[in-house]
Amino acid sequence: MPRIKEYETSVSAAADIPGRRARESDFGGPGMFRLGQAVQGAGRDIGSAGLMIKERESQEEVTNAHVAAAEINAEWTAKLTELGNTAQPGDDGWADKFLEEFDAHIGAQEANYTTANGRRTFRQAAGQLKGHFTKQAMAVRGELAGIHAKQQYQSTLDSHRNVLVNDPTQFDRLLASALGSLNDPDGSYSRIPSAQREPLLRLTKEQMAMSAVQGVINLSPQLALKQLSDGRWDQFLDADKRVILERHANVALNAEEVEARRVEALEIKARKEEEIATQEEIVQAMANGTLTTKMILNSKLAPTGGGSKEHFLNVLRTRNKEVVEAPIKTVPSVMLDLFSRVHAPTDDPRKITDEAELNNAYIKKQLSFEDFTRLRKEVADARTPEGEKLGKRRNDFMSGISPQIDKSNPMMGKIDASGKQQVYEFGFYVDQQVEAYRKAGKNPYDLFDPSKPDFLGKPQVLSGFQKTMQQSMAEYSNRLRSKPTALMAEDRARKPGETPEQYLARMGSK
Repeated sequence: MPRIKEYETSVSAAADIPGRRARESDFGGPGMFRLGQAVQGAGRDIGSAGLMIKERESQEEVTNAHVAAAEINAEWTAKLTELGNTAQPGDDGWADKFLEEFDAHIGAQEANYTTANGRRTFRQAAGQLKGHFTKQAMAVRGELAGIHAKQQYQSTLDSHRNVLVNDPTQFDRLLASALGSLNDPDGSYSRIPSAQREPLLRLTKEQMAMSAVQGVINLSPQLALKQLSDGRWDQFLDADKRVILERHANVALNAEEVEARRVEALEIKARKEEEIATQEEIVQAMANGTLTTKMILNSKLAPTGGGSKEHFLNVLRTRNKEVVEAPIKTVPSVMLDLFSRVHAPTDDPRKITDEAELNNAYIKKQLSFEDFTRLRKEVADARTPEGEKLGKRRNDFMSGISPQIDKSNPMMGKIDASGKQQVYEFGFYVDQQVEAYRKAGKNPYDLFDPSKPDFLGKPQVLSGFQKTMQQSMAEYSNRLRSKPTALMAEDRARKPGETPEQYLARMGSK
């Protein structure tokens, strides 16, 4: 810190010049004496005027010194305020520099005063100002030092809290260290004002305890709830903070349960995807004629149930029998029903979401092997957003077109004997066109758009699949006559409770 310059009071006393008084004889007699007296009086008047001028100058300088001191006080008070607001806590150099500059400024200003009283007045005012600004600068520096010490402590506290969130077992050791450093009279934190120390002690205990509890919550929400309930943290936390932490623990506990269900769902999904992939490999091997019972038994499928080893052994048995005897012919009504249910809305309880029902339909010989694999592909496609969207569009299209092909109306007792077969054949044709469009890189949705040239609902397209009721009955009669064994009369009759569609299916007309 710069050395304060000493300012001493300097006062000059006014006095007559010493010597004897003049006599008549000194001026040549009475006449000359009177002239001398006149001259002497004039001199005294001139001297008095000079003294008056000097006195006025002295008074003006004294006044100027007071004014200058006030202006300096205002100017340097503003500078000190600005420095105090902009200085970084912990930077002590600004105060020394401020006082050095102030001292230099005062020293330069003193040269403006030529009278003794002016210099004395200015020096006295300068000394008072220097003492005042020294005290103020030191106070501001001390305040900033306290702020800096508090910031340093808060940084240390934050570091402790970060540790506790990851390792709450260090709570007791780190708390003792923090409180010890804060209470150390010789430490850097001693510059923190005493009025702020007690609140800081309470804050330390509270924040470190909250971080430790949060760390326990991260490790085990159940343990954290037990500790809070048993009063482990009561001496550090008030009721409001305990409630907040209990909520955090309950949220974490709920998150654990949600995560467990999520992981379980992912595991189920993974097993399902693996099961579907295994089933697809089995069906492909079946189509290639390379599937064996050993391959099924060695697979990762479940032993029993839908899509199980047992299930596919029955599928393989049906396929082997079909190859040896005769190909299975699809029952059109079954095919159409299954297809519509594959692409039914998600909330429809009849929607088909796995291939087990398709396997059963094949085992019951209601689907040809070609339609069996075709429907399995539809189910797989429906699991994708694009496949589901296209399948629904195709399903809606078929639902709207079917009445133009199948003239049946069971409510009116009107049966189109070949209607379902024609709808089935049209659906097969639609699927062929969709596949051709995909391979050609075209948009398959154009096939279902009435504004497009390739719309499949045009009359010229439907005409190839439409038949009159007379044509339908004639075809039905021909199929009956072509059966190798004549049906018994009781078999040709409708059974009690049998619907028209069930009857036609039993007769083999659809």
